[in-house]
Amino acid sequence: MEEDDVIISGTHMTIEKDKLEKMNENNFEKIYDNEYENIYRSKCSGILLKTPYYPYKYDIMNTSYKYIPKVGDLVIGIVKSKKLDYYQMDINCNCECIIHKIDSFKYATKSSFPNLLNGTLLYMVVEKMNLENNSVVTSCINSSDVKSWINYENYLGELVDGFVFSVNIASAKSLIGDRCYILDLIGQDIKYEIAVGHNGRIWIKANDPLEINLIHSALKHSFGKTRAQCLSL
Repeated sequence: MEEDDVIISGTHMTIEKDKLEKMNENNFEKIYDNEYENIYRSKCSGILLKTPYYPYKYDIMNTSYKYIPKVGDLVIGIVKSKKLDYYQMDINCNCECIIHKIDSFKYATKSSFPNLLNGTLLYMVVEKMNLENNSVVTSCINSSDVKSWINYENYLGELVDGFVFSVNIASAKSLIGDRCYILDLIGQDIKYEIAVGHNGRIWIKANDPLEINLIHSALKHSFGKTRAQCLSL
């Protein structure tokens, strides 16, 4: 299996350990076989390409809107319901996702923690995964944050106001990439804030609704285009 290979969902293939370490292993399911070792089944279809961001692992790129979680991914989640110690989140995947009320927010305590309503948007990181019960645990704690969750000044946390929309997963990954130029091009004319999730959700905030509409249109139509083509949008 090499770069630019077309992968079909459900295909069984042999992947050596050293190659698997260079890939997004969550796209493959280990098949236990008495005769053969290192047999895996692909979970999705697409083209095997190197991701445009660190650690530059190979991933199956496609135009699907359904997210396959991976530890370390940044995601935009929507609060679905409130439980005793945690919130149930929607992160656009076929699994249960939760975020703890206290442990997952900087300096949160039993007497001071986020009281989130259904529909609240959170920018989070995938912290843990349990494949046995198909569940994901997320967090709003970033190692570089020094302020409390209540200040709304941390890198991760609640996304207040703004507008959220969905793009395909490959488009979201391209916006996170090191060489993404569309965000800088937009910033030359419009002052705005943006959060991009690996799960295909984008949140934008600007001073004027017209500016938000222009940014939304530019991002929706920029995928797969060159810098020159983006300049003409």
